[in-house]
Amino acid sequence: PAPLGGGRSWQQLLHSGQRALPQPALLLGPVTRGFQRGRRLGFPTANLASDALVDADRLPSYGVYCGRAVLLDEAAAEAGSLRSYRFTGPSLPAILSWGSNPQFGLDKALFEVHIIHWPASQPAEFYGRTLACLVTHYLRDEARFPGGIDQLTEAIRLDLLVAKALLGPLADAQDRQLKDRLVRLETAAASKL
Repeated sequence: PAPLGGGRSWQQLLHSGQRALPQPALLLGPVTRGFQRGRRLGFPTANLASDALVDADRLPSYGVYCGRAVLLDEAAAEAGSLRSYRFTGPSLPAILSWGSNPQFGLDKALFEVHIIHWPASQPAEFYGRTLACLVTHYLRDEARFPGGIDQLTEAIRLDLLVAKALLGPLADAQDRQLKDRLVRLETAAASKL
């Protein structure tokens, strides 16, 4: 690894600013087709438009984050009521990038969510299905890596290691928090009717 300031490598500095968010943020929206770059790198992503961010004030900036994600039942999602949303299983740890992806220079910001430990028994493609994600930790700034795709891939591997360490002990609590957050959102929407 190339040393940076103070003799520290870029890998050592990559997550030096990671922290828990003061309040988790909720993403909720349909998965859209992307460029399939994550899949080619070995980290398939579910892409969500920037307007999937329900709590706009809770993510401080573009960057790489982690939290828990779950696909919601398709039939329930088509019904258009959060009350009828059902989890397809437990939430799973996830890392996500929010921004314009400077390595590839996207023209508009989006969320790219990689679900860690996606079961092999489940379909790998879920375009059009609704994804809910509770974003709990900031990992790092988005970046363009001078070492190209190899350095980006190494950074994503490090993101995964950090996310697993942060999220592992919190799995049950965050799963309940995600479900509770969806219920509160639905209750607020119903009270406006």
